[in-house]
Amino acid sequence: MSSIFSTKIHGKGFSKIPAQPCIVNLKEFAQPIFFEVRGTNGSGKSVLGFMCQELDPLARAYSFKTTDSKNKPFSIDLIGCPSYKTLFVGAYPRGRAVGGVDVINGSEKIEAALKYALEVATAEGYSRVFFEGIMTSTSNSRWSKYLLESLQVPSERVYVAWCNTPLDVCIERVRARSGGDFNESLVEGKADQLTRQPANHQAEFPDVTRLVYDCMCSKEQMVKNWVEMKFFEIV
Repeated sequence: MSSIFSTKIHGKGFSKIPAQPCIVNLKEFAQPIFFEVRGTNGSGKSVLGFMCQELDPLARAYSFKTTDSKNKPFSIDLIGCPSYKTLFVGAYPRGRAVGGVDVINGSEKIEAALKYALEVATAEGYSRVFFEGIMTSTSNSRWSKYLLESLQVPSERVYVAWCNTPLDVCIERVRARSGGDFNESLVEGKADQLTRQPANHQAEFPDVTRLVYDCMCSKEQMVKNWVEMKFFEIV
């Protein structure tokens, strides 16, 4: 059994707003698009979530309490930004450099978060579900397969985008936020893996749209690109 509540992000008191568990017949509603962004550490995957959360005065957090396959309780957060018609998977805590799926622990919980995101987005009118993280970035097929087969999201509503951030920029960003030395090979290995993903992904999911996600522009331009869905397709 799961319980759901939503909380205003902006506004004095962070007052709780009651919300009923979503029981949705997906065939009766137009489904949102699912937009997955992939990139290595420091690529800028989380920028949009943090920006929209801060810019949208109507932003709210949805919290879900449920149990896993071993009957252990856990909770998952989603961030809703009605002004951008976007539901972000995972939390984007103020003062942290990372958010999204990277604050969700484990594949089973990520699957639960994507399922809840589909239900909430469909019920409350969000037309886009955005998710990103290192854990999802390093698996080329799992999450697309889960969306298409388990959640039955039509392929034309699934988008996968890869960050265009150069490796040296990613390394410098991670070094700056870590405050010292770190194992650069961890970032290099992920970057190498990510460069091979689009071709392999196309071979497995030919009907899914693959895009370049521009992280080398300003944060404001990233938001504008999202509003206008301004991305180049990988062909």
